[in-house]
Amino acid sequence: MAHRPRQPDHSPTRLLHRLDRAAERMNPFLVVLAIGLVAINLTCLIVLSLHMALTYLPPAFQARPPLAGSPSAGSTHGSAR
Repeated sequence: MAHRPRQPDHSPTRLLHRLDRAAERMNPFLVVLAIGLVAINLTCLIVLSLHMALTYLPPAFQARPPLAGSPSAGSTHGSAR
């Protein structure tokens, strides 16, 4: 009796079964990866929002004119007479 090689099974149900097994192995890795990316995004968001809050000044407070009674106020207008 001759041994016949097995024919490859290309049926859609076999393909779906193989994809299901591959996805079953990948899901835990993808969940850990997604949680890690969320943690990195939240960390960057917190750090950037803190940086922005500490360094941001409204335009009214950025360039203040010198006070009239301060010693530097007289020298800014010049004393050329």
